[in-house]
Amino acid sequence: LVVPKLNQIVEYPTGREYTVTPKVMKLLLVLVDAKPEPLSIDNLVELVWHPKVVSDNSFYQAVAQLRKILNTDPQYEEYIE
Repeated sequence: LVVPKLNQIVEYPTGREYTVTPKVMKLLLVLVDAKPEPLSIDNLVELVWHPKVVSDNSFYQAVAQLRKILNTDPQYEEYIE
């Protein structure tokens, strides 16, 4: 379950809640909206961080946080490569 207004991802069925930064939530929503089409790093940075210029490190940290949360269930591994 994803609660964008609260920047929360709730794990099912455990109910464990993860609070993420607004940018990490936006990244997740952009990825979901784009499914099944893959997006390049440049596209993701443009859609999530525009007009701010961000380092590669900021992008990869956001992706790593999503992977950590979503990979609690192996079925999600295919969504963020």
